[in-house]
Amino acid sequence: MRSLSILLICLLAPPLSAETGRHPCAKVPDPSTRLACYDNAFPPDPDTISGAADTARGDFGLEKPTEPEHVESRVLSVDYGRGGSRSFALENGQLWVQTDAKTNGHVKTGDTVTVRRGIVGNYVLTTSNGVFLRVRRVR
Repeated sequence: MRSLSILLICLLAPPLSAETGRHPCAKVPDPSTRLACYDNAFPPDPDTISGAADTARGDFGLEKPTEPEHVESRVLSVDYGRGGSRSFALENGQLWVQTDAKTNGHVKTGDTVTVRRGIVGNYVLTTSNGVFLRVRRVR
């Protein structure tokens, strides 16, 4: 379904938008969908496709990071739920919920926090005073 919608966008849209001078694919927010749109509009040559396949085979089994090492943002709000759980709405639009029962690590609106991947695949929110809280992303 996604491929069909991309194809329709590419076929029905003019090559360049008269307003901005940009291709319609530039307005697609999702990076993988946007790339597919460009690939449909401007198909890569066979050597490029072959090279990508060779690289993928060569990288098989290697764990390569696909996300940034950390995210830093200001806290917009802190909500207290049942059982003392807290959720943190960040300025970048993300919402994180505390998963451990720590009560230390006071976080207030306006604080700058850092969220990074933990050792065993979880995520850790670091407060401005250096306290670590385990969190999971809700949105």
